[in-house]
Amino acid sequence: MTIAEVVAKPVNSDIVVAGRVTGVWSSYYNFYITDDAGDIILIYGNKTEVEIGDRVVIKGKREVYQNCPQVGTWTLLSRTPGEHELPEVDGTITVAELAALTNTTSAPFNQYLQVFAKREGNNLVDVNDSSVKITVYADTAKLPAEGTIGTFNIYFYGFSSSSVPRIVYLGLPGEYTAPELTDEEKVAADKAVLEALSGDYVAGATLTLPTLGVNGSTITWVADPVDLIDENGVLGAGLTANATLTLTATLTAGEATDEAVITINILAQVEYGTVEEARAAATDEEVKVKGVVTSIIGNNVFIQDETAGIYLYLGSNTDYADLLVIGNEVGVIGTKAVYSKLQQISGLSHVEVLGTKPVPEPVEFESIDSAAILALEGQLVTVKNVTIHTIPTIGTSGYTVKVTDGTNILEVRVDTYIADFAAVKAHFQAMIVGQPVTLVNVPVGRFNNNAQVMLSKVEQIVVAELSDAEKLAADVNALDTNLGFKTAIFDLPTEGLMGSTITWTVKSGTAVVIVDNVVTEVIRPGVDGEDAVVVLEATFTLGEEEPVTVEVTVTIAKEAEAGGDPVTVTAAYSGATTNMTDGNNASSIGLNPDLFTVTAIKNSPNQNVGLNKDGQIRIYTDRNDGNGNILQISIAAGFKITSVVFEFGASTNNPTGKLTLGENVYDLSTADLRNVTKNYSDLDITTFSLQNTQTGGSSNAQIYILSITITYVPVN
Repeated sequence: MTIAEVVAKPVNSDIVVAGRVTGVWSSYYNFYITDDAGDIILIYGNKTEVEIGDRVVIKGKREVYQNCPQVGTWTLLSRTPGEHELPEVDGTITVAELAALTNTTSAPFNQYLQVFAKREGNNLVDVNDSSVKITVYADTAKLPAEGTIGTFNIYFYGFSSSSVPRIVYLGLPGEYTAPELTDEEKVAADKAVLEALSGDYVAGATLTLPTLGVNGSTITWVADPVDLIDENGVLGAGLTANATLTLTATLTAGEATDEAVITINILAQVEYGTVEEARAAATDEEVKVKGVVTSIIGNNVFIQDETAGIYLYLGSNTDYADLLVIGNEVGVIGTKAVYSKLQQISGLSHVEVLGTKPVPEPVEFESIDSAAILALEGQLVTVKNVTIHTIPTIGTSGYTVKVTDGTNILEVRVDTYIADFAAVKAHFQAMIVGQPVTLVNVPVGRFNNNAQVMLSKVEQIVVAELSDAEKLAADVNALDTNLGFKTAIFDLPTEGLMGSTITWTVKSGTAVVIVDNVVTEVIRPGVDGEDAVVVLEATFTLGEEEPVTVEVTVTIAKEAEAGGDPVTVTAAYSGATTNMTDGNNASSIGLNPDLFTVTAIKNSPNQNVGLNKDGQIRIYTDRNDGNGNILQISIAAGFKITSVVFEFGASTNNPTGKLTLGENVYDLSTADLRNVTKNYSDLDITTFSLQNTQTGGSSNAQIYILSITITYVPVN
């Protein structure tokens, strides 16, 4: 079909489209295709590489992001190499017109347009008014030199989530045209670029003085005083006091000439403000601030002074790693930013060590006061008298542990990039729910309105040494007192997680025989009998503590005739929005936990299988790797599952799935997972599972399950 036909299709429709690749992003694996009618559409990446000029046939989904039509969840049916040709230009547009666009379906999505503009940073700006600008979303690395004026061929990409218009410039041959400037215009344009160099520079910084302007004028320089800049462009080497350098540039093009005067304020001693002042600065404002490094999260750090604390975000930048050391008082220059309401400084251009100082003492809390902790964002705190509330399944990604004081809950965030990730992971995996801990010297972060303390070292979470009595109680509480249905010999634990010894006897019933704490025989009632309930006694001992005896029930299933009467049950959710946890989740979706084991495996997503108030079981994914949640359901020994019926709701963002029925594995498409009932019959299995495997696309997909109907029969 043509691109126009694709755009006319409803969202999430299956499509097949052909075209020529006319633009490829250097990141995200996105590219544009143009069909024979000259229409253009974005193909949203799935890590399949193509080349400029390829003629491709693609099968996928008609998707949309912020009203912009695109093709996602796609596969390449054919690819034939070809010659590069630019698409026909759809029209011209001004920077002001681009900046004024609103996020409606009438915006020029995917159009190939020409705009006359000047490059400033990652923006194209109006040549007469640099406050009028449009953001270049991609590919900023392909932009010409700073200050370049000319005609740019761009794709209108659409809008950000906050409805800011964005464009794509790919820098292919023919996509930038230098203007036909007079000599006077060349000099004037290059003069404007040079005048933008005026400003504050830290002594020792390097300033490159060009001898050729971006628009072709030649440039000569005079420095006053001459000793404030050396032949390599280093400013104010050895300065002990602030100084001002005046640079006079003479620009010449043909017979035209002019001078630009640039004032350089060389800061021998930067006047740094307080952290409190930096936090109060406007977003995107340059800030100069000093503070003591208190915590390191990957390449990022928290700093704190006597007024407040703040996060320094460096991302992948390792240039300052040797300076940003705990206990160093550092001065930094960067840009004020906010991420999910967390105040931070990003885009660091200068870091210097001013000395060393003691790390500030933490503010201590005897319990969780969420509002008071959040008010200390960026600062160190110690939180006492809490216990482990939940520990997720921990893989290789960041994760969140929750602690509680019995009433309130606090999130403990562990970032995947911390140096001690493996040690912290092992530390948590050795803990149990309910274990008393103290959070020591942890910085306060946040995610939107939720306070988070950001753990980076094992010593920041101190596990209380339990008494033998507390260890004994923890092991007793951890024991499952109903072992469900059994049809054969089964294992009994003889040691608790906290080190107690467990011995076993039969209190009542004759269907189980235990010798030396081992089940040696299971005697099933006959076909005409009844299931036998046996009460076992587990006795816990530890040190000098009084032994504790607990009754444990196990049901021995009667012998059953092959092909016994089938039983049908339905798994569904009703209640407030929450997530599945470690252990058996059968009760949460209406299944008998004595008969079924429902396991949720988190994998890469930030949260485990969801239970939504709208009556949906939600299986999440991470579109970067497709290693999404797994929902697994098993039936007890003595039974087999003969059919499974899934009722799927309006699953979002084109999910794909892997369904495992016993030993058979099936790949499910979006059509198999959205607003459909799927019936799998004639089964002979004891376990099945469903995983969300979606990759690519503009958002993470979710599988919505409204119900799972299971039919099972007893077996001998």
